[in-house]
Order: sequence, then C-alpha cells, then structure tokens
Amino acid sequence: MKKLLSFLAAGALALGLIGCSGDLHDYEANEECIGLYLAGDVQKDKDNRGKLTFVDANTQTYKFTYDSTKHIYWGGAKGTINFKLVTDATTWTQDFGWKKDTPVFLSLNDDFLTLQARDAANSNPGNIKVENLINGKEYVITVNYDAPNKVAKVKIEGPSIDFPTLKLVDSDGNEYPLTREGTTYSYVWTPAEAGSKSFYVTNGYMFYDADGKVDTEKPDTEDYVTVSYEANKEYIVKVETAYDKGANVTIYAGIRDTGFFANSDIIGAFEDWKGSKMKFVDANTYTFDFTNADTKTEFDIREKAGDWAVGRWFKGIPEDTADRKKTDMADDIVAAKYGETPTPVVLTYYKGDSGEDGKNAVITGLPYEANHKFRLTIKVIDAATKKVSVTCESLEDLDDSAYAPPAYNKVYLAGNAPLTWDLGKTNAIEAKIVAETETCTDYYYTFTAETKTLDFKVALANGWGDAYSNNTEDALPNKTAVDAAPVEFSNANAKNAQITGLTIGKKYTIVISTASGKPAVSVVPGEDVIFAIGNDDFGKWDWKNCKTLTPAGAGEWKYEFKATNANAEFKFQTQCGGWVDAAQLGADAPLSLGAEYIDLVNHGGATPNIKATLTVGTDYVLSVKKSGDKYQVKIAEKQ
Repeated sequence: MKKLLSFLAAGALALGLIGCSGDLHDYEANEECIGLYLAGDVQKDKDNRGKLTFVDANTQTYKFTYDSTKHIYWGGAKGTINFKLVTDATTWTQDFGWKKDTPVFLSLNDDFLTLQARDAANSNPGNIKVENLINGKEYVITVNYDAPNKVAKVKIEGPSIDFPTLKLVDSDGNEYPLTREGTTYSYVWTPAEAGSKSFYVTNGYMFYDADGKVDTEKPDTEDYVTVSYEANKEYIVKVETAYDKGANVTIYAGIRDTGFFANSDIIGAFEDWKGSKMKFVDANTYTFDFTNADTKTEFDIREKAGDWAVGRWFKGIPEDTADRKKTDMADDIVAAKYGETPTPVVLTYYKGDSGEDGKNAVITGLPYEANHKFRLTIKVIDAATKKVSVTCESLEDLDDSAYAPPAYNKVYLAGNAPLTWDLGKTNAIEAKIVAETETCTDYYYTFTAETKTLDFKVALANGWGDAYSNNTEDALPNKTAVDAAPVEFSNANAKNAQITGLTIGKKYTIVISTASGKPAVSVVPGEDVIFAIGNDDFGKWDWKNCKTLTPAGAGEWKYEFKATNANAEFKFQTQCGGWVDAAQLGADAPLSLGAEYIDLVNHGGATPNIKATLTVGTDYVLSVKKSGDKYQVKIAEKQ
C-alpha cells in the first residue's frame, strides 16, 4: 500500500511539472503556468491582445502573418512592428519591454534578448521594435519566461526583406550607385555648374520611373526622374522602398534636406492621410502645397515620418484623460486669399504618442469651390523648444465666387409623419420642398406635430447621397431642441436627426440656413420666422444674404451683430427671397438704444425702414417679440 501511495504521489508531482508540457530548462520552472499575452501591432485584433501558446513550462510562442495594412495598432508601418509582453489580457500590472519610455530594436533571426520588467524604477517599459518584415510572410515570436524571477527573454524568427542593390542611370547611360540606409537609398552630389539631369532607377532587372512605378522594361525618356540644380548646392536623389517584393517606390529628387524636419512628414486629409515629405527651403523653413476639397481641412506633422509614437505638432489635447494631460490648443489656421499676408499660427508640440486624445491642426477659410492650390509654410521659431508656426495662402487669384457658398434653389426634408421618407422620388411635393428661390439661403417648413418626436433628415439635392443629419455614428440620436440655436448638420452620418418634446396638434417651423454650404437647422414654435434685410450688417440689401433671427423663446427672436455702420437701416419680413408687401415690418420711429420695445408696422409697399444710430465696433442684440398679431422690436448693447 505504501508503494502504491508513493507511486501515485510521484505521478502527481510529474504531472504538476509537465502541466505546461515539455522540458523545464536550466532555470526555475513556471510552475503556475502563467501564460503571456502580446500587446501591440500584431495583437489578435484592434481591441484584444494575442495569447501566446505554451511549448513547455517555460517557453511560449506567438505566430502571425505580417500585414502592413492591418498591423498598425501601435503605429507600426512599412515592415515595422511594436509590441510588449504582458501577464494578463487587459491590465498593465506586469509587462516586459525595455527601459522606461525607451524602445529597443529586436533583430530578426538573432539570439534571445533579455527584456526589462515593469517595477518601481521602470514604470513604463519601452516598446520592442522589429524591422524588415515582409508582407504575407509568417513569423514566430518565442519567449522564455522565468515567472518566479520575472525574467523574460524574446526572439523573433522569419524572413527578412532582401534589400537589392539599386543604381541611377542617366539619359547618357552613366551609372550612379545608390547608398542604402535601412529602406532608403540615396545619391548625393554638389554640382559645380547649374544644369539638369534625368535618371531612372533600376536593380538590373526591374525599373522605376519618376512616379516610382515598377516595370520590367526601362521607362520612356519623358518618364525619367528629372532634377534641375544650381551650382555649389548639395542635391539628392532619394528612393524610399516598400516591404513588398516588386512594389512601387517613392522617389524624391531635389536640394538635400538637412533641416529641422529632415526626418519628419506631414499627414492630413489633403494627401489621404498617407504621410508626405515637406519641401525643404532652408534649415528652418519648409513648404507643402495642396489642393482643397472643402472649406476646411485637418493635418498633423509627425516628428518621425511614419511614426506617431515619437512626437507630433497638432492642435492639442483639449481635456485631461486617464493617460494624458491637456495642452495648449492652437488656433485654427486661416487660409489667406491670393496676395494677402497670411497670419502664422503656432502649433502645439507633444512628445510621445498623443493617441486619440489629440486633435488635428485645422485650416479654415478655404473656398467652397474645390481643387484650388494652396501652400502651407512651416517655420521653426525655436528648435530647442520645438516651437513651430504654420501659415496657409492661396496660390491662385480666385474670384469672390469661388468663396461663395453653393446656391440651392430647393431644399428637401424627409421624415416621419407629417413628412414622408420618399426623399428619393422626383415628385417634389412628396419630397416636401421647403422653399424654392434662386437667391435666399434660408428655408423654412411649417408643420403640425402628429407625434412627440419627429425623426427627419435634410437634403440639398433630391436624393439620399446628399442627406444631412446631426447625429454621430457612435452615439444615441442628438436632439434638435425647440428654440435652440441652429445646429450645423453633417452628411457623414447614417442616423436621423430628431426634434423631441413636441406637443401633438401644435404648429412648429423648421428653419434651415445653407449660408455655410451645409444646412444649419433650428426649430421655432408656431408659424412665424423673422428675417432682417438692410444695409451693411443686415445683408447689404441682398436677399441671398438676408439674416434669419435666432429663436429666443415662444414668440421671441434675436439677432446679434457687431456694428460696421453707424447708421443702421433695415426691415423685417416674415419670408425671405424677395419683397412681399404684406410680409414687411418696419417702424415709424427710430430705435433708441436700451429703450423698451416699440411697435412694428406694415404699410404694404410703403413700409418705412427701421433706423438706429450705433457705435462702430460695438456688439448689439436686436430683439423681436410677438403678442397676438402685433410685432415689437428693441435694440441694446450686448452684455
């Protein structure tokens, strides 16, 4: 019996030692079988770490097939990945990397690298970085983990990119060898005389033209890389290769960049968020030209090209978060018209990865008309503190019409009753045309509420492709409150806008302004909408610029403005788009600042203008209210 018990005990011990499978090597066994997780570019998916697989009690592996378009969760790009090893699936209680906030390079197919653990002195181990991975190839990360002593060693195995030998060949057949550094090839020269050269790039059997496109045949002469140069200046032809066999390359030819942003890039909506080289002017000045697609656009400058983790210049971080402190917020960059002096804006610099907490730099003041050329000029004010300013200016002398919002002669509403959802039909009545006018940018639609909530959308064309709402993709429907200030709608979202708190059987008016090129929507109780038309601050007597008063309560409206003319003169009308005698409202006496309401009158076509003597540069509030069938008005300085 004792022999049997001894045998069973020995068996249990053996099972305990091999529960994670295999040998125990020459250090303390990971007897608790603590499985590791990989966090980083090649984790399981965007939101979940990858779990390593036990080979034996102290060895775990992680296999993946590299995909440069997918494996970018931690800023990886072009054959480069970043990761750490963690002891659980969600927290950072115990992780392994390198020295605090310092990355370490792990070479492919090299020996094990001993990592550094998180502890009191190393509160944030740096990332493990691997380069030269090839798209579509399988890699194996192997970890030896001595759990009791918190020691982790790592290596990675798999194919490394095979860097070819590249050369330039000029139009005369002369060859110039390219020097490789990482994935970048370059040829540098300083001409003694001004001139120009034309090249193509080749490795002997593949050929690249000026656009970097690869082919098995030599490009035509007109597709060569061409660079014009001045005497005694340093020039460079630089070829940035990809991590895919036979892929296209990026070629830069011009004056050699030895300045502050030599290793940086600009990335934004105007270049499809790919990351682009800025043009070197001098050590502290760069430019970048782009064409506009909208009236505003966004961008960042990355301290290291292709890498978000090193640092960036942007608008800033607006609020404290769990991971980051708020920063100064840069002003928007206003694009100057051709010939005007642009105003520089200092961008906010953030060292490290600001993640999704950071907001992009914003350029405004671009024309409504698309595809016009603009130039950003980036200047280094103080290299030591990384203080950088940016200006934006038009490169084309555009007519004012390019900056004018598009004119819509019809605006459509679709929604639940009393509206219909037949927006796509060509029948204008079913599509619920709000207004038809060639000049006015303000439209209104009066309805009797049939439900307490109205779901709807606005379209500036007869179809869903140009439908707008005020909802976000990832939030519950936003509310357009009755009497609230206008809300600018977006056509980037799928959900409906909503008006809540309606009283069934009561009349309301939806007011839509398209002055900005996008619909701004407010809801007014009742049928009345008030417009102002007059001299300088009231649309300059141009109906397409008539001013819609903002609802300020049931039967009350207001218009806030900064006076540009000391002698204000205007009228009100209950519809926009041209003079309607019966809809005009004027005053028999001038307005007095700070006085009580006076009555508005209608004398048909003889309705007098409303007049007020103002101080130029002062902010005013013009208030209108309705009691019964009578309208009244007053004016006061804005408090």
